[in-house]
Amino acid sequence: MKLSVISPTYNELENVGPLIAELERILAGTDYEVLISDDDSPDQTWARVEEIGRRNPRVRVLRRTSNRGLGPSVVDGFNAASGEAVACIDVEPSGSHQIYARRWHRKLGHNPPLRLLGLHETGAVAPGS
Repeated sequence: MKLSVISPTYNELENVGPLIAELERILAGTDYEVLISDDDSPDQTWARVEEIGRRNPRVRVLRRTSNRGLGPSVVDGFNAASGEAVACIDVEPSGSHQIYARRWHRKLGHNPPLRLLGLHETGAVAPGS
């Protein structure tokens, strides 16, 4: 089963590279894609994702120039996704990324040690996971 990870962005040039790098490490051995749905960021977040995509074809950018905003960005990302399973994640670092990664691995049948954005998995499981 292929997983599509969608992340809506606007002016996230400093955060998008580290997020993609951690997703690449966590999802290694999994069929996945990372789709950054960018609202034509003035800081050229979209260009950084294009650069990353040239070395990793699993990383794509959807550069959105109209109908901007979080909701439309997420919907457009979901519509452009090629995976059978689709997840949405915020690009900014937070502890919730650990929970999402753990859930993805469970759904996809993987349970490797997880490390995301420098936060080590403690084994704690959030309600509903």
